[in-house]
Amino acid sequence: MSELSFVPVANTDIEEVFRVIKQGTFQQIDTTFGWDEIFQRKRFKSSYQLSWFHWVYRGSTRIGLVCFKHVNRGFHLHYIVILPEYRQKGYGKVVMSLVHSMAVNSGCDNVTLSCFKRDDVAVYFYKQLAYKIIAEEEHFYRLAREIT
Repeated sequence: MSELSFVPVANTDIEEVFRVIKQGTFQQIDTTFGWDEIFQRKRFKSSYQLSWFHWVYRGSTRIGLVCFKHVNRGFHLHYIVILPEYRQKGYGKVVMSLVHSMAVNSGCDNVTLSCFKRDDVAVYFYKQLAYKIIAEEEHFYRLAREIT
């Protein structure tokens, strides 16, 4: 597997970023709440800073998107989306390893994230990476992992 890298998204990429986020989240959001395009676009623009988003590249090929921010002594992961043709090939684990390394290099000691409770594949994925459920809401788990 070629080495992966993160490349910050450009201001001109905002529509492509939203398209990839929609591609990665539509099924869970639509099943849980119903997809409202206008609401999701407003939420995307008001809740996230473009500087938190990075394209994931394998060599010169874009294979996904990751969104995280530095919070207190940790990173909070908002999104990890691997494009469909690159899923089930181990890239998600490599992306998470890169996020963990960046967090450690930034002086952080944990990574947190939220996940749809009904998304069994994602919950299993994060648990395999030693994430623990630290809180539960109606539709979401909040997970955390200590890193060193």
